[in-house]
Amino acid sequence: MNAITVKVSPDVEEKLKALAVLRGVDVSELIEEATSQMAADYDAYKLFREMQEEGRGLKEEALALLRK
Repeated sequence: MNAITVKVSPDVEEKLKALAVLRGVDVSELIEEATSQMAADYDAYKLFREMQEEGRGLKEEALALLRK
């Protein structure tokens, strides 16, 4: 696994520590969880955009499917 250094304000650091304690994980695990979710969201966004491009110009076909 790679390591990344992220600078955050002292306020954010304290909130991250408190949240990690609530969840029973360390801050590294909390950040890994959050960034993994962000990466998954980005993958979903890219897939949506690809599907949008594939469907561009197919308005009438789409409306016909909805009418069925």
